[in-house]
Amino acid sequence: MTAAVLCNPATLDLAGKSVVIAGRLESLARRRAVALVRERGGTVGREVSRRTGCLVVGHDAAGLVASGRLQARIEAADRADVPCLSEFGFLRALSRPAPGAGDAPRAAGSADFSVEDIVRTSGLSAELLRILALLDIVELDGGRGGFAAMSAARQAGRLLKAGGTLAELIASLRALSQRDALARHHFDLEDGRRLVLHLGDRVAEADGQLRLSLPEAGNPSPEEMLAAAEEAEAAGDLATAEALYRRCLKLDERDPTAPFNLANVLRERGRVREALLFCRMALARDPLFAEAWYNLGDLAEAAGDAPLARDSLERALTCDPGFADAAFNLARLHYAAAAYADAASQWQRYLELDPDSAWARKARHGIALCRQHLRGG
Repeated sequence: MTAAVLCNPATLDLAGKSVVIAGRLESLARRRAVALVRERGGTVGREVSRRTGCLVVGHDAAGLVASGRLQARIEAADRADVPCLSEFGFLRALSRPAPGAGDAPRAAGSADFSVEDIVRTSGLSAELLRILALLDIVELDGGRGGFAAMSAARQAGRLLKAGGTLAELIASLRALSQRDALARHHFDLEDGRRLVLHLGDRVAEADGQLRLSLPEAGNPSPEEMLAAAEEAEAAGDLATAEALYRRCLKLDERDPTAPFNLANVLRERGRVREALLFCRMALARDPLFAEAWYNLGDLAEAAGDAPLARDSLERALTCDPGFADAAFNLARLHYAAAAYADAASQWQRYLELDPDSAWARKARHGIALCRQHLRGG
């Protein structure tokens, strides 16, 4: 198991860094999470990049497991050497108690099993155990786990070996809404496929919609619909992606991701004016969405509205002062408007954020041109 899963929330430094949240947090409203991160000198981003300080796995990221999108996010964090935190670990990093945190603290010496012990005994791979830990299903502390962690991991290994899937298991545990459900309860596979929960001498459905595989079936959650839309977009099926994103807008009227992604799809389909509307919708839902301000600037420029483009990029930089691409594009727009001092200032800002790339060479050339203009040459 990599060190990323063992990230200590108490030592996490958010100052000057971006926090990427995979899925939605169930314990904290996103707007409040953004405010708390900003209080600590950080920002909330959308994709893992060189500015990312940590990847937070929200409990609603469980809906991304079946498609592999959660695993891809974690792999991207590993490649960038970005630490990962579970939702409850993130709350601890923000100095906020997680639900159930009022329970008695773990007794000294009770974390009796190493990660290697749990992997060997449960039959889980280190990767699967890591996902369970990042979803707060198996509790690990400093790379070790107690009896509850071992019990939960062993039961997960048994169910997966019997033919269950990780996505089904996680969906069942989410339906129970209990932190330690896998350690407290006994699960089985009925008819070799359906996951059921044993409550004394009674058998209950763990989740009535475990086998939802298409957005049209049953009552899909916003996460399932969004995952389907993103898969269609990634596959280049923009017509299907557009239709699914529009359904997402109705399923969740607060989340800014669906209108943001829909705007990108519409831009790809050449419908810039429509894309502008949905980019504005994303910002109405989350005014601190730096990437949406950036995209609005790009769309406004494509629509021929240079003042809106400049204003949008300035707003992106206000939300995320480390947004290098926004600084570069803002410099370019200032240069086009013959505001050479402002252009030179923004290109200099870009160089402070990204001094070594090919774009840095372009920024230095732009500064030289601005100085030439300012000298009247």
